Amino acid sequence: MLKNNNKNKGFTLVELIVSIALLSIILILFVNLFTFSVTLLSKSSKQKASSMNASSKIETDTAASANGNTVQTPGNFTITFGGTDVSAPGSFLSNNDSGSQVYYKSFIPDSIP
Repeated sequence: MLKNNNKNKGFTLVELIVSIALLSIILILFVNLFTFSVTLLSKSSKQKASSMNASSKIETDTAASANGNTVQTPGNFTITFGGTDVSAPGSFLSNNDSGSQVYYKSFIPDSIP
């Protein structure tokens, strides 16, 4: 009877190459996901900062509308929902700040139902 004296234990070269290729594909996918997440987070933080700056500017100018740049005009804000017009009386605030190149127009209702 022949005995199997195969004492060489380990992986073959083909098994190693296949496992390295699979790990490389998985690593590339994770790196792409990570870079996409970082890019999205950066865009989100920039948008949030811009929104907060605009909100702060509007609140500051609303509170101190006596400065020469803010114009307050009374009017009605009207929007149509499914063919029905809904209108709210109030004031439009607009500001054209040439120093920061910011222009905004907002509506402040007289009363909130």
